[in-house]
Amino acid sequence: MRGDLQELARAAGAADPGALADQLSILLDGAMSQSLITGSPEPARQARTMAATLLSRR
Repeated sequence: MRGDLQELARAAGAADPGALADQLSILLDGAMSQSLITGSPEPARQARTMAATLLSRR
């Protein structure tokens, strides 16, 4: 999955696609874990907003 994220980061014009892929991977892992723990889709919604923020700063 990290490879896919790195390709997306590269396509988005990230200065360091590897670093952005790592950040997005951590964000995704946390969102999935919290969604499973809480039984709520809210962590995924929040992660989407956070990912957009990361992408906008690259």
